[in-house]
Amino acid sequence: MRIAAFAIAVLSVAGVAACSQPAPTDPAAAEAPATAVAADLATVAAGTWTASGSEPFWELKVVPGQPLDVTVEGVSFDATGPYAAPVMAADGSAVISTGNLVVTMRAGPCLAIGPTRFPYSVTVAVDGAAEPAYTGCAETPTDQRVALDEATGQPVAAEQK
Repeated sequence: MRIAAFAIAVLSVAGVAACSQPAPTDPAAAEAPATAVAADLATVAAGTWTASGSEPFWELKVVPGQPLDVTVEGVSFDATGPYAAPVMAADGSAVISTGNLVVTMRAGPCLAIGPTRFPYSVTVAVDGAAEPAYTGCAETPTDQRVALDEATGQPVAAEQK
């Protein structure tokens, strides 16, 4: 169990979010969950949400109709272009390209610093860079963070928090 929790943490630190599911035997059954996740991600990415990460500490605020707001180490800057609605990419991620920023959101568990799991992972590329400048986790105002037991990697019961 500890090995699985360590592997999840390593992947999250590297900015990679993974979600594994057993391979279904019915091809039609395989498409339904993927379609549902893509539809949910498209809805979430088109709404209001925040993302954050560390090294350096940064935060991104996305509000439809407003420029994207990025704060890095306490210094805030807006995207140089107007708000752009997210576009679903072939890999199932939602991508917002506006001015100097390309923001990519993926559905799936994302571990932040400490034992907290978020529902989405995010990368932010700046000024056309091939590699993202920032990687981290995202949530909407209605998402519930899940605290994890550091030893087991399992969700902590409400009475243990």
